[in-house]
Amino acid sequence: MAGYAFELGGDWQRKFTTLQNKLSGRNGASDPFWQRASVIMHREVMQNFSNESSPKGKWEPLKTGYLAKREAYAAEQASRRSSAVRKLAKRKGAEGVKILQGSGYLRGSMLFEGRNNMARVYSETIYARIHQLGSQGNPDKNGRDPNIPKREYLWISDDGMGRITGDYGRWVVLD
Repeated sequence: MAGYAFELGGDWQRKFTTLQNKLSGRNGASDPFWQRASVIMHREVMQNFSNESSPKGKWEPLKTGYLAKREAYAAEQASRRSSAVRKLAKRKGAEGVKILQGSGYLRGSMLFEGRNNMARVYSETIYARIHQLGSQGNPDKNGRDPNIPKREYLWISDDGMGRITGDYGRWVVLD
């Protein structure tokens, strides 16, 4: 996979599995929990896009040069298209477009799955990783450093983790 993923596994997986085995004696029938956990994780990631936030606060704003390119593109598209396309081009200009959501492709590419004692949210887009981690000091295939700032979108808030652990407690007791 060329994209990037955030997984709830490893230590969390061991802790949940150990607790599950102690409390329920089910040994492996946890897929419904992991499926629900992945849904919560996906909602959290979508909220991160909406809030344009990382665990450390708001994402770095778009650079002035990039905003100017977006405006020029929107103006060019608006001058040669139908009224519906002009409205879309205006929406895709610099005004009012949220960071990492100009085309909506990255946000729309976020997938989730929960199975085999693992939950994950991921994207298969080639550029998902570079937006999550940033590119400073990592040249592209042509040797250029695009200098894309780190904008973490694959993370879960404390409230989200609380919902997952609460859901787990309900799953162990009720299911």
